Amino acid sequence: MSYTVYDVNYSKVIIHESWNVIEIGGGANPCPRSNTITNFEQDKNQRGAKIRRVEGAKMIDNLDVEHMSIFKDKEFDFSLCVQVIEHCDDPGKACDELMRVSKSGFIETPSPLCEKLIGWDFHKWLVYICPKNENKLMFEKKRGIDYCLMDDFFKDLFYKDRNQKFINIFIKHSDSWITKFHWKDSFEYEVIE
Repeated sequence: MSYTVYDVNYSKVIIHESWNVIEIGGGANPCPRSNTITNFEQDKNQRGAKIRRVEGAKMIDNLDVEHMSIFKDKEFDFSLCVQVIEHCDDPGKACDELMRVSKSGFIETPSPLCEKLIGWDFHKWLVYICPKNENKLMFEKKRGIDYCLMDDFFKDLFYKDRNQKFINIFIKHSDSWITKFHWKDSFEYEVIE
């Protein structure tokens, strides 16, 4: 079976050519291999960037990852959910829906370190892989202490100043800044309010 390795933000993702792929929240930077791309509240979540279309992909606007009843069980071979699930009101329901509609997938979020140093006030959860179980995602409700941002110092380095040295460190050590979760068949999760 032939496959291609795609760069999805700061992650490498293997997608087989025969797979039916759904991308949740493709937004302004969708994977060119996606067959179906959903977006939800794109104006708010894309921070002004325009939605980019992928030729041949079915585009579905205003579809929330927590409510994907338009899709059949295991309709997709693979799902991409990149920089989405940290926005959800109910990440457990989002995880259940991802496992229901697809056979395997990839979930990417900012890591707790990234949220604490660069962070976004509209993200609702700190997301990380359980240290005792690599097939389990942990969601911790963000509190005020999780969003101190050290007076925007790191956020300004990354976004405002576009400090190349800091951006290079971010990319080189992306595993510290980004939670990257590959799953097959199913996975566990825990939501801590």
